[in-house]
Amino acid sequence: MEKSKKIGKNHILVNGIVLQTNKKWSQLKQRQVDWIYEITRAEHSNFIEKNNRIPRKTGKRLLIDIVVAKFQDGNIWLPLHELETGIGKYID
Repeated sequence: MEKSKKIGKNHILVNGIVLQTNKKWSQLKQRQVDWIYEITRAEHSNFIEKNNRIPRKTGKRLLIDIVVAKFQDGNIWLPLHELETGIGKYID
């Protein structure tokens, strides 16, 4: 379980790593955005293959949750609403 400690107005300390809590999608590096899109593309294809349809409301939510879980395993942190906005328009 991750323990976090607020260390400033816009930063928290999680497992010895300082994370910026107000980070924006536009602040990600291009390789990070490409990595997120690659994961999203793979999960989108898996969803279509498994369900024989494109994701709609609940399907999009499920797809975003899967991407978020994989995203959190990486060394990138972004507020959930920023991630949803960034990949939400990508999976429309």
